[in-house]
Amino acid sequence: LEALDPQIAMSFSPDAKIFSDERARAVGKTGKYKARQVWRRNGRFDRFAIFKFRFADKAKAVIWKVEADIVAAI
Repeated sequence: LEALDPQIAMSFSPDAKIFSDERARAVGKTGKYKARQVWRRNGRFDRFAIFKFRFADKAKAVIWKVEADIVAAI
């Protein structure tokens, strides 16, 4: 069998109505468990932001951890 090379896409919204264009990252071929995906330069938001992740492949999606560095602008 050929190993799948699945992708995950992330988009964000400052108002939960209009989302940015999706930015996709490869999550690693089937059987590769240590792949990391990093999205940088996500912009600034006044109060909050909604991040949406879409996994659109036949492989089973399992997310172990989601981490963010949040800096308050004063």
